[in-house]
Amino acid sequence: TPRLTMSLQAGDGKGARDSKTWWPTPTLRVWKKAVDLGKTDWREAFKILNPVFADNVCFHPPTYWKPKRGKKIALFLLKNVSEIFEDFQYTRCFCDSLGRNAVLEFKCRIPPVPGQEESRTNRSMVVEGVDIIEMDNHGKIIDFKVMVRPPNGALLLKNHMEIRVQKFFAKLAPRATL
Repeated sequence: TPRLTMSLQAGDGKGARDSKTWWPTPTLRVWKKAVDLGKTDWREAFKILNPVFADNVCFHPPTYWKPKRGKKIALFLLKNVSEIFEDFQYTRCFCDSLGRNAVLEFKCRIPPVPGQEESRTNRSMVVEGVDIIEMDNHGKIIDFKVMVRPPNGALLLKNHMEIRVQKFFAKLAPRATL
């Protein structure tokens, strides 16, 4: 049975977060590079991430109980979430001794949903969360679960994502011709 090891404690310095100690597996180092790139260039981040996701990856979003299956939907959701999150940073990384399971703790800010009146439920807020990642023997991500707290932060994220998903599907809808 693999044992849990902690790669780095929070507060060890920003420079240490770029080290192999902080990102102990090749897959996690690719993940880190893609997250950094995604802040400015999601096209390049997708090119880097695509090979580390299994085709049938199971993605568990923080706002819905039912998981989503497949690389394309997982990457679509991750891209959109990364565009919503502001001041995103990983604060801790836990990894089992085999390097097949990792928990990446993060902190970020979610802005209010544009075009909606600011209220108690639609205001900028800092959230914490974890990415729980399982990899196969080849280092491909086969299961990816995201959890976010507090609950009203998860609801704010859900409201952002609903708008983005609706816009995406509206683009796919066949155009009516006259």
